Amino acid sequence: MIYLDNAATTYPKPYSVVNAVRESFLQYGANPGRGGYRMSMDTAEKIFRVRENLSKTFRCGAPERVVFTQNCTHALNLAMKCFLPRGAHIVISDREHNAVMRPLEAMQAEGLITYSIANIGRDVPNAAAYFARKITQNTAALLCVHTSNVDGQVMPIAEIGRLAVKFGMLFIVDAAQAAGNAVIDMAADGIDLLCMPGHKGLYGPTGCGVLLIRDRAPVRTLTEGGTGTDSMLKKQPMQLPEALESGTMAVNSILGLGEGLRFVNELGAGNIGEHERQLRKELVEKTEGLSGLKIYEPTRSSGIYLFNFEGMCCERTAAELEKEDIAVRAGLHCAPSAHEVLGTLPDGAVRISFGVFNDREQVSKTASALWKISKNV
Repeated sequence: MIYLDNAATTYPKPYSVVNAVRESFLQYGANPGRGGYRMSMDTAEKIFRVRENLSKTFRCGAPERVVFTQNCTHALNLAMKCFLPRGAHIVISDREHNAVMRPLEAMQAEGLITYSIANIGRDVPNAAAYFARKITQNTAALLCVHTSNVDGQVMPIAEIGRLAVKFGMLFIVDAAQAAGNAVIDMAADGIDLLCMPGHKGLYGPTGCGVLLIRDRAPVRTLTEGGTGTDSMLKKQPMQLPEALESGTMAVNSILGLGEGLRFVNELGAGNIGEHERQLRKELVEKTEGLSGLKIYEPTRSSGIYLFNFEGMCCERTAAELEKEDIAVRAGLHCAPSAHEVLGTLPDGAVRISFGVFNDREQVSKTASALWKISKNV
C-alpha cells in the first residue's frame, strides 16, 4: 500500500518508536509518580525526559509547562476552557478545525465567551491585519491554526504573534499539522499556548497529545482528580503540570512520543517539511495538464496536495485510488470552515498528504493512477 494520509496520522512509525512502546510495557509498567519503588520512579524519570525534550524543542520555558493530553483536540479544549477568563472575546481564523469551532460554539452558547472570525480568505500574507480588525476592548486571545489540515496552507504565525504581544493578548496555536515538519519557536513567535498531537508529525503512537504553556497559569481546571501530589487537598492543585493532568497518564504513548520526537530532531523538522514539499511539487508537475483536474494551491504550501476531478465525487476518486492500493482521504476533513474558503462545500475534496517515509517512486505511481482515473471522468 502507498500510504498518503499522513495528515490524519503518520504511518509507518519509525522502528525506534515501535521498540520504545514495546520496552515501555516490559520495563516501565508502573504508575509514574504514585509509588516510591524503583519501577515507578524510573517511569516518572522517563516521562520527565520527554517533557524536557519537548520544552527544549519548542522553547516553552520549562519542563513543568509541558502538559500531556489525550490528543490535540484535548489540548485545544484545555487551552480555550482553562486559560480564557469568563466573558472574554477571542478572534480565530477562517480555517479552523472542528476541534476549535465546536468548543467555541459550546462555550458561546453557555455565555462563557464570545468569538469572531477573521475572514482572511485567500489574502493569507495579510492575515494579521484581518485579525486586528476583529479586536475589541474585551478581546483576550487570538487563535490560529499553524498549517491547514485541508490544503496545507501555512499561516503567518509570527506576524499574528506580534499582534497578540502588541495588545497583551494570549496567542493560541493549533500545530496539529506543523509540529514535526516546521520549526516552531514559542518564544520567538509570541505563542503562549501551543497544541499538538503525538501521532502526526512527531511520529508517536495515538492516544497522546501535548499542550505547551509559556509564562501563563490556568484560571480554572477542566478535569479534577488524583495527581500523586497534595493528596490532602480537596481542591485540584493549581501548579503545572498537575493542574491539568489528573489520573494515570498514557505512559506507553508518551514514551513512544518521546522517541518520535528524538527521531524528528535527528532529521530536523525543517528538513522533513522540505522533503514533503518537494514530493508535493513533483506530484503537481507530474499531473500538470491532466483533464478535469483542479488542484487547490495555497499561497505557502506544506506537504498536502488537495484536488478534485470535475464531474467526479471526491469520495469516488478516493475509492478509485484505493483500488490502486493508494490510501488518501476525501470529504470535509473535519474542517468545513477551510472548505468554505476554498469553495469546496458541500462535498469537500481529495487530500493527499505526504510524510517522511514517502518517496519519488510512490509519487510516480500516484500520478499514473490519477492519469488513469482521469480517463474515466
